[in-house]
Amino acid sequence: MDALQALLSRISPARLAPDEPDPVRIEQILAAGLRAADHGRLRPWRFLVVRGEARHRFGELLADGLKSRNPEAGAELLEAERNKALRNGITREEKIRRQENANIDAMMRIHRRIDETVEDPATADALKLGKSESIIVPAARLFLRAGKKDQAEELAADLDNQLQTQSRAYARIIDGNVALLNRRRATAIDAFRDAIKLADFWMGRFDMGVTYVQVGLWVEALSELDACEKRRGEATAIFLDDSPTLRYQATLPYWLARAQEGLAQEAAARNNYRAFLSIRGADAPDDPLVADARRRAGS
Repeated sequence: MDALQALLSRISPARLAPDEPDPVRIEQILAAGLRAADHGRLRPWRFLVVRGEARHRFGELLADGLKSRNPEAGAELLEAERNKALRNGITREEKIRRQENANIDAMMRIHRRIDETVEDPATADALKLGKSESIIVPAARLFLRAGKKDQAEELAADLDNQLQTQSRAYARIIDGNVALLNRRRATAIDAFRDAIKLADFWMGRFDMGVTYVQVGLWVEALSELDACEKRRGEATAIFLDDSPTLRYQATLPYWLARAQEGLAQEAAARNNYRAFLSIRGADAPDDPLVADARRRAGS
């Protein structure tokens, strides 16, 4: 069978068989995955295979995480969350439900209470699962928002020591945010520039744009944030996995409006302030950015 025939004749079964692939098949699957398109030049890829008893342990972590996010979750919800790690496949209906709810769920989890998150045992357990960017980078950003620089710097070192280009880029992004916490904005911008040279990630552009706003470099800020707006699709799955990351662009309209306001683009700025308030206004009325956006938008 040639490649074209394989593509034209492939099907997606509603459910997978309960038997897991043997080691040879897994190696073949991973080898095929290595040939995936890599327009972002993110190689080398890394894969994590969870099998056997580890699936049960992973299920417990999922349930613990749900309990930390929703203390009122009942036994039925916790069991469903736990069983996600044990399912043989997902039905078409489940796929549709996930697609419909992914954005809503992501936005509802935008600024969780930081103290609860960084002290949550489930977060610590998640860090033990591996050294991937999808685990380390969000944890480092949460630590920094809680003022825990030492923990964030340790995670940046973990990424930097992995030597892969994309890991080092995320390490420099964390370094830049550490510099911001130390009120060293020029150093932060240098770190973000270094990160972009290594890998042009949406997150590096966004953090640099926000920093430019903070120092009043409006033209530079608008350039970076406008690029983020045009590339906002990247922010829905920053780490190229199944975890929605739309929450990272929740404040983009606010910072874009600040840059536009600095350049006297008043109408565009008001529209973006209102867009930001439509996302965050009702969900977090005590957020300082919400109060500031309301004042600047005249609402």
